[in-house]
Amino acid sequence: MKDFVIHPEIGKVTINRSKRAKRLSVTVRNTETILTIPPRIKYDIAYGFLDDKAAWILSVKKKYKRDNQIILPIKTRCYELISTQCIAGEELCTVSGKTICIFLSQNIESDPSQEIIKKVLDDVYYQEAKVLLPGRVNLLAEKYGFDFNKLSFRRSYTRWGSCSGKNNISLSSRLMKLPDRLIDYVILHELCHTVHKNHGKDFHELLDKVTYGNHRSLNSELRKFSTR
Repeated sequence: MKDFVIHPEIGKVTINRSKRAKRLSVTVRNTETILTIPPRIKYDIAYGFLDDKAAWILSVKKKYKRDNQIILPIKTRCYELISTQCIAGEELCTVSGKTICIFLSQNIESDPSQEIIKKVLDDVYYQEAKVLLPGRVNLLAEKYGFDFNKLSFRRSYTRWGSCSGKNNISLSSRLMKLPDRLIDYVILHELCHTVHKNHGKDFHELLDKVTYGNHRSLNSELRKFSTR
């Protein structure tokens, strides 16, 4: 059972009352804080435990925020995003050729400015994915003899891609922040699922074949990137 509380320092904390848990624990996933409570542990004890972990939780969140801060200018495959100052209430973005200018009324490192930048960048990634990736998927499918049904794109923050039982492939627009070799690796991963629906031995052998023995190194490199 999951619920949440608002902690005065930490903010929103998801409560996971788990029958399988053997001890109290706190997990910080990106910006989400999860307090897992095992059976027979009273809430006041659990909240006291949360208070004791507050400083650590805030430090982890601060590091995540710092590591994921977007500093302009930044180049995507088709555009360069820059910023300029404006007065409050006039925040917008303009497109001139291959330059997108984002008007910000607050410091670029502030939460409101970061939210605006991330929204614009997310839109750019989505449009670029729809334009640039279909050709790449078709090329790789033809090169290695794969057949798939439909291709779609989502603004997914949980996975790079998926393949349904009907061989419909869905790719996250966040792929556009990866280098080309890792985009190809994710595409090939999903194409291999059109043949093998699980992650068993046959699947990994096929994926290793189409990546010329580089499956493990590419997978290791991909894990250094986040969909967020």
